[in-house]
Amino acid sequence: MNLHDKLTEYLEPSEESVMLYDEYEDAFIGLGYKQFRGPVAVYDASKCIDILTEQFKEDPDYDGDEMDALEMAVEYFDYNTMGAWYGEDTPVFVTATLEEIENNVGE
Repeated sequence: MNLHDKLTEYLEPSEESVMLYDEYEDAFIGLGYKQFRGPVAVYDASKCIDILTEQFKEDPDYDGDEMDALEMAVEYFDYNTMGAWYGEDTPVFVTATLEEIENNVGE
């Protein structure tokens, strides 16, 4: 059973649904909620970029430069994913965990 099917079954009693990015299924963290709004999908932004980086490496035109693949992934993600708006159902992306924030404070 894929993520979409699992969430459909999970949300069935509430008759709610969420918008998903199928290509980022491995980066799915869970569901987020705001008052008076239905659930939204929550993804780990770093994992999304990792997924895109691997996809760019599989491109026949990939020249083997890992930094190029990462830069292309970040640019694509920023513009086409985080920069996209599909209304209130648009997924949310976590860009920093508490652990990451604590590790970088005071550096």
